[in-house]
Amino acid sequence: MPDKPWQPRFPTEQNASITQIHDAIMQMDHVTQQNTALVEEAATAESMMDQTEQLMSAVSVFSIKDDNTQYQPRMLLLK
Repeated sequence: MPDKPWQPRFPTEQNASITQIHDAIMQMDHVTQQNTALVEEAATAESMMDQTEQLMSAVSVFSIKDDNTQYQPRMLLLK
């Protein structure tokens, strides 16, 4: 029995439990950071697609003629 009432009876078990809780919190933090990075990447990709569409629209007023054929710009879809 502990000398003082506020001391845990089983400090080794308590320490192991605290370590497990700490490890779980660290793992959750890591996953949260990964998810945040994925969301940021998706937002960046969407923004780039919007900018690409705007650029395609802006340059569509230009025409390049080759053998009396007008070139029509096309947007390539990358997978």
